[in-house]
Amino acid sequence: MKRPGSGGARSAWVTIWVGLLALAWSGVAAAGPLSADPQIRSGTLANGMRYVILRHAPARHDVSLRLRIAVGSLQEPADQNGVAHVLEHMAFRGSTHVAESEIWRTLARLGVQFGADSNAFTTQAQTYFQFDLPDGDPVSVGAGLMLMREIASELTLSQNSLNDERNVVLAEARLTDSPGAQADQTQTAFWFEGQPAAQRDAMGAVEVIRQLRAEQLRAFYAAYYRPERTTLVVVGDVEPDAVEAQIRLRFSDWAGRGAAGTDPALAQPLAEGARSGVFVQPGAPSSLRLAWIAPEDAEPQSAAGDRRRLLADLAIRVLNRRLSTQGAGYL
Repeated sequence: MKRPGSGGARSAWVTIWVGLLALAWSGVAAAGPLSADPQIRSGTLANGMRYVILRHAPARHDVSLRLRIAVGSLQEPADQNGVAHVLEHMAFRGSTHVAESEIWRTLARLGVQFGADSNAFTTQAQTYFQFDLPDGDPVSVGAGLMLMREIASELTLSQNSLNDERNVVLAEARLTDSPGAQADQTQTAFWFEGQPAAQRDAMGAVEVIRQLRAEQLRAFYAAYYRPERTTLVVVGDVEPDAVEAQIRLRFSDWAGRGAAGTDPALAQPLAEGARSGVFVQPGAPSSLRLAWIAPEDAEPQSAAGDRRRLLADLAIRVLNRRLSTQGAGYL
C-alpha cells in the first residue's frame, strides 16, 4: 500500500510477527490429497532423478524442456554467498562433451535463441534451466536432453571461464541493484532475522563473487547437482514413450560424486511479538507492509487446502485494495 507522503523518496514498512494465525472458513469440506493428471507421465529413475512428461500438441510443434535442481543460495557455505548463482552462469561455459564455443552453436542449430528460448535462474531454494525447442522431432529433443545432461553432471568449470563469466554476473548485480531491490533485501533480512534466508541473497554478495575460485564451484557442483535433487520436465508435441526412453538412456547412469551436500538447519522464528522497521532510500517505492509468521503447512495438497489458501489470498487482496484506495487520497 502506498503511504501518505510525497511520492517515492521514502519507503516504510511495518512488520507484526504472531505465533499463529488461525483462519476458519465455512463450507470447506474434507478432502484427500489431489491425484495427478492421468495425461502426465511421471517416474523416478533408480538414481533418484524424477521426470515428468506431458504430450501437448497445439498448432505449433514446439517442446519445452525444464531442469530443476533443488539447490539455491540457502545451501551455500556461509562465506560463499553467490556460488550457486555463478554456477548457474557457468552451465553455458563448456562441458565434457560440448566445448564452450559449441554450446551456442548447438542451440542455434536447434532454432533456440538465447534469452527468448533458453535461460536459467537461481533462487534461494532452486536452480532452473530452460530450453524451448521450436520443433519436437526426436533429433531436436535428443539434442536438448543431451545438453541438459551436460549441465547436470559434466560441466568443466575452468578458472579461465570463471574469470570471464564473473564479469557478467557482476554486471547483472549492478543492473539489478535498484532502490526497490535494496528495500526488498532489507525487508527479507528483517523478517527472517536469525535465519539463513536473511544472509544468503540469491544474487550473491559482490565481494564474494569477485573472489570465487573454480575449486569452490566444483565442490558445490559435486555436492548439490545430484540426481536425487533433480526433476526434468518435458512438455510439448512429443511421444511420451519415446521421450521416456531417451531420458532413461541419457540419465540412468548419472551418479553423485563424493558426499552429498546437506540442507541448512532452519532456526525457530523470533517470538518477540510486534516489531517495526523503517527503510529510507531515494527512489524506493513508498509502501507500508504488514506481515505475520504462520506455522508450516505440511499437509498434502488437497482441494480443501487449495480453497482455504485461495480465500485467504482473496481476503488479503481485498484488504490491500481498500487500503490503497484510502491512501490514494493522501498523495
